[in-house]
Parts: sequence; structure tokens; C-alpha cells
Amino acid sequence: DWKAAKKTAAEAFAKSDWNAAIAAAKRAIAIMPQDVEAGSPYVLLARAHVELKQRDEALATLEDYWKRGGYDPQALRALADRLYAVQRREDAVAVMQSINYVAPFDYDQHGLMGDWLLELGRPQDALDEFSVDNRRAVGFAELRPRNHARHHQPHRASRVRAERHSAKV
Repeated sequence: DWKAAKKTAAEAFAKSDWNAAIAAAKRAIAIMPQDVEAGSPYVLLARAHVELKQRDEALATLEDYWKRGGYDPQALRALADRLYAVQRREDAVAVMQSINYVAPFDYDQHGLMGDWLLELGRPQDALDEFSVDNRRAVGFAELRPRNHARHHQPHRASRVRAERHSAKV
């Protein structure tokens, strides 16, 4: 049964019994291949493959998970990183775009994706990713100048001390 296979996979994984975890996760996936929600056996299967240094199997598992609608940001980031490492840059960017739907405020990811888009010769898309960070602070355009001034001008007391010091010298 699906629940038993999923439980067995999790228990084997917790004991670092990677082969047993792989076998049980594969059984759970065979019974219910659409299980891509939290606690998905796909993610556990991919992690067990990584532990056994079976990178190609982990990549195939995560790609299947993603194509079926899996949305765990950490699993998808692992997939994107692996796709990038094997020179599948367009696929890596597509996965990163999926991550944006479930983790839109991961600003480091937007920056990395911007870098990848620049490498792919897509500067406008890269600019869109880089600009996400500029919109996060408050979200209201009318507050930007005040925030900008506060963060880029020396504090008034520091300025007064500096002026007094220079007058004495």
C-alpha cells in the first residue's frame, strides 16, 4: 500500500539505509505517481540517490517530480543547480522560474537567475530578475526617495560631529 511504502521509505532514509529507501520510495511512486505534495517520495528518492553518488538518477527523479507539478523550492533548486552543472542552462532557468511561483521573495535566487539569463544572452529578462530586489523593501513607489535618502546620507549627528571636528583642525 502507498502509505506503508512511503513510511518505509522515510524510516529507511532516517536510518541512512539508502538502498531500502530507494526501493520503498520507488514502490510508493509506482502506486501513486502524482504524489508531488509535501513529503513526496520523489524528493526522498532523489536525496537517497545523491547519498549514493547516483547523480544522474537523482537528476532524472527530480526532473520527473518537477514535470508532474512538484514544487518544493529546495528540491527544485537542487534540480536547477544540477541542470546548470550539466550544461542544460535553458532547462535550469525554466526550473528557476517555477521556483519563483512558490518562493517569490528569495532574492538570492532572483540574482542567480539573472546571472544565468545574462549568460544565455537574455539581458532584459536578467534585468527583470535583478530588479526584483529593488521592489521588496516597502512596495510603495512614493516611499522610495525617503528610504533612499535615509540609507545613503550620513546620519545627522555624525555629520555635525564631522563638521565640528574639521572646524577645530
